[in-house]
Amino acid sequence: MIKMKTITDVYLSAKPAVKILIDIVQYSILIAIGLLFPDPKIPFSPFINVFGVILIVGGFWLHGLSHQVHKQAHKEPKKIEQLVTTGIYSKMRHPGYLGLILVYFGFPFVFTSVFVSIPVLIFAYPLYIQAKKEEEFLIKKFGKEYQDYIKKVPWRFIPKII
Repeated sequence: MIKMKTITDVYLSAKPAVKILIDIVQYSILIAIGLLFPDPKIPFSPFINVFGVILIVGGFWLHGLSHQVHKQAHKEPKKIEQLVTTGIYSKMRHPGYLGLILVYFGFPFVFTSVFVSIPVLIFAYPLYIQAKKEEEFLIKKFGKEYQDYIKKVPWRFIPKII
């Protein structure tokens, strides 16, 4: 029986440079939808717009911070040589993915468009799945060391929440 690859499988197996290109396309889609479909509006503008900008800037900052600590973050998981448990990784296991998810979630607020929320959910989902699959792989690769890390840092994304 032939197993069909899902869009998520294709994204997860893409090389890091291809993922960056996918991210750029996704940001472009979010901007286009925000400009082309401004209604229905999310209320409380301009405060909500500022909140969106804070999410985007904060998300990029968090993503960058994760790369300062984890220099191999854009390598394929198979090529990662050591487990990173310091810095931001001592508080959450996937700060880079959380940063990108925050960027996505900032767009609906920047454009105050409910329609932008739909692709945001579609774009954020593969990052969540990738984090779960990476953890399965890292448990196999690092064994007890990664399991101890999970016990020490039980939060995938947001400390004390998720």
